[in-house]
Amino acid sequence: MRCATCCIDSMVRSFLLFVFSVMCAHHFPLCQALEKVEIPPQGITPNRNQADNDRMEHTQQQHSELIEWIRSYPGGFVNDKLEVRPADIKNPSSGSGMFVNGTIKKGELLYSVPWDLIIKPDDYDYNDAYAVSFETPELSCDVVYSLIHELNIGDKSKFGPYLKYFHDFKTNYLIEEWSETGTDLINYIAGYNMNADGTWLQYWYEVCDGSDDLLHKKAALYVETRAEDHLLIPLFDLANHRNGYMNHAHTNIKIEIFDGISADGIATRDIGAGEQLYLSYNMNAELLAREDYDSGTTNMLYNFGFVESMPQRWTFENYLVDDEL
Repeated sequence: MRCATCCIDSMVRSFLLFVFSVMCAHHFPLCQALEKVEIPPQGITPNRNQADNDRMEHTQQQHSELIEWIRSYPGGFVNDKLEVRPADIKNPSSGSGMFVNGTIKKGELLYSVPWDLIIKPDDYDYNDAYAVSFETPELSCDVVYSLIHELNIGDKSKFGPYLKYFHDFKTNYLIEEWSETGTDLINYIAGYNMNADGTWLQYWYEVCDGSDDLLHKKAALYVETRAEDHLLIPLFDLANHRNGYMNHAHTNIKIEIFDGISADGIATRDIGAGEQLYLSYNMNAELLAREDYDSGTTNMLYNFGFVESMPQRWTFENYLVDDEL
């Protein structure tokens, strides 16, 4: 009877989390629901006001400056068919995504970010860092310190157009920044303490010997949510997440890193005009073994602060199986 009760309780929690994922189908941070922020019903576009227009104009200007910055650097390239814009041009709060405005062929180069425009640790060796990150996919302390250095030198940093994204970065959607009430609720729904192994800020303090300075804490969370292992790659980190172990049609772009030369975004299949470009933040064709790290929907929520769109990956502990949904 105890086992049956346990299984039923687990199923209820899984169902509740699934319901929350439906509520967040458009990547609204789950904390909006927990903190009772009003979200417009699906299909209804909020009224645009001057603040919305100003925000959209600011964001589009930022994207344009980033692309031109990359193109202006020797070896920098951004395909003329690639654009970064709001996912829903009628709704400024829909978030930005990478799109193509023309047909892209499989293998076509979408962008090439020169090595000098990538924030990385001093004396960085990609092969060594890749091996370490694959075995222990944890926060890169050295990348955080490199980012902090660029922030501290201010206008002297060559990364100015990219650092604007850091200054606009919000941390309140990440679980470790939620209120105690919100954290208790999501832990109940998930069926376990999502912070049981420690938070990323604890890792920053204890492993990286990091400061509790507000800028430094924000830098640590920025790296955790946006870095490609041990690199901060401008433009690359603007692609949204979409998964699919059985069907990779949603994942239509990959990143190839050429140590000391560039980081290139390459189409993995033919892409039609108007399609959004997606990346898998936790399971791509080369890193499927990361399933071993429980890289499912709840893990995505903890690490990145959103409930991923379908398809989703769920772990049901009482049944000792992983299921794709």
